[in-house]
Amino acid sequence: MTLSTFKKEKLLLILLSVCCLLSLLLLLLISPPDRPRLDSLSTIDDTISRTLSYYQLPESQVRERSIQVDSLFTRNTSVVRVPSGFPSTAVHARIARELVPYGVVVEGERIFPENRLNLNIFYANRLVRVLEFSTDPDAVSAL
Repeated sequence: MTLSTFKKEKLLLILLSVCCLLSLLLLLLISPPDRPRLDSLSTIDDTISRTLSYYQLPESQVRERSIQVDSLFTRNTSVVRVPSGFPSTAVHARIARELVPYGVVVEGERIFPENRLNLNIFYANRLVRVLEFSTDPDAVSAL
């Protein structure tokens, strides 16, 4: 027994309509997952510190400075001296992976021929931190 073309089209239309209604129902009933809140920028600083510690970079190779952006906001910039061959791209990926749930965006910019990686860290469309990895032959890492 075969269905006519019209009956097949009608059945497909009914199935498609049911699927659309179920999708709409699920969309309305299921709440989105809670995004953790970024209560302060120290969460970003802690993530950076943890990551640099994970890659066993001594604090003596990290130089920090603050730049007054306006009367209310100061941006921290860190210059990290790393040895040649240091996996700075892996550091970029790790920091980005840990901060993305907070709505933080980490953009990397590789600068040649200095072989430098700048990580620009944005929150709420505002540049809040800059992390600069600079290759230094005298720098050490336990990796």
